[in-house]
Amino acid sequence: MENLDEEALEYIQFLYMEEALDSAEVVDPDDEPWECTACNEIHTGAGLQDLGCGCNFCVPCLESWVKVVLDTEAKYPMSCCDRIPDGLIMALISKDLEDQFRQKLIEYKTPGVDRIYCCKKHCSTFIDQSNIGKTIARCPACEAETCLGCRMEAHYGGCIKDEETQQLLDMASPRGWKPCYMCGTLVERLDGCNHMTYELTPGLAQ
Repeated sequence: MENLDEEALEYIQFLYMEEALDSAEVVDPDDEPWECTACNEIHTGAGLQDLGCGCNFCVPCLESWVKVVLDTEAKYPMSCCDRIPDGLIMALISKDLEDQFRQKLIEYKTPGVDRIYCCKKHCSTFIDQSNIGKTIARCPACEAETCLGCRMEAHYGGCIKDEETQQLLDMASPRGWKPCYMCGTLVERLDGCNHMTYELTPGLAQ
C-alpha cells in the first residue's frame, strides 16, 4: 500500500468506513429509551448502538474513551467484546477528535524503533514522515529540529560521540538491559510479558 497515491488511499479508507458503518445501528429518536453500556444511563433520542457485539454506547462515552486512547497507547486498539474498527470510530466522533485520532494512529502504527519525537523535553511531539528530511526532522508543534542520527537537537557536522554512554551500552548488552523505544533510557525486565508501554512524564522525556 506504500505505492498507492493519496487519492487512492483516501478512497480505500472511505470504502472501509462505509463497510464499518453498515455493521452498526443507530437508535431512532422515536424508539424506546436505551441504556449506555459504559455509563449505564438511560438515553432517549439518537445514539450509537450495536458495534457488532450487542453493546450500546452514547456518543459522550465513546468520545471520552477515544480521549483516553489518545493519551495511553496501551489502550489501543479499542475493543468492547470485539475490536472496534478504526474507521467506524472516526465516523462517529467529532471532526476535531477525529483529526486527533487519525494523527495518533500514524504514531501508534509506526514501529517504536522508527519513531521520531521532538528533542525538546517540554514538547516531545511525535514527528510523522511529512516532517522528516534526510538528516533532520522538524517538529509540527514547536518547529524545533531534531537530528535523525542522535535524536538530539539538530547540529552541524557529525553526531558527538559519548564514550561514557557507549561504555554503558556495552555493559548493558550482556545483562539484557535495553534502551526504551521512546526515550532511550535503559530498562530491565524483572517479570511479566515482553510487551512494554511508555507513559510520558513531563520534563523527563528525551
